[in-house]
This record gives sequence, structure tokens and C-alpha cells, in this order.
Amino acid sequence: MYSVYAAEEAPDYPAAIAIAVRMEGTRRIPVWTGPAGAKARSAAMATGAQEIHLRILPDAESGTLAPM
Repeated sequence: MYSVYAAEEAPDYPAAIAIAVRMEGTRRIPVWTGPAGAKARSAAMATGAQEIHLRILPDAESGTLAPM
């Protein structure tokens, strides 16, 4: 699961990976990945990213996918 925030509004979320994303026309270009929080907001500002996408990490491994 993931959520998208304006770069300056992304929350501190310890169980998430952040992806700083810069908009170029209608394209979204990932420019940085790392921990959510202050580092992500700082990296977004430094790289000109307008959004931070937070990828929520699961509490446990889900295992392999198998047809039902």
C-alpha cells in the first residue's frame, strides 16, 4: 500500500519507505528513495521533488502468491 503527499506535508512514518518524486509535464520521475520523515522532506526539497510517495511496509511477510 502507498500514499502520496505534497513534499512539505509528508508525515514521519517509521514503517514506510519514501520515494521523492519530481513532476515533469505529466510524468512522475522518482529522484530519491530512503526513510520517511525529515530526511525524505529534505531530499525532496534538494532535488526539486513536489511529491513524496510513502510505501507502507507490511508487519509480516505475506509469503508467495499462489492461485486459489
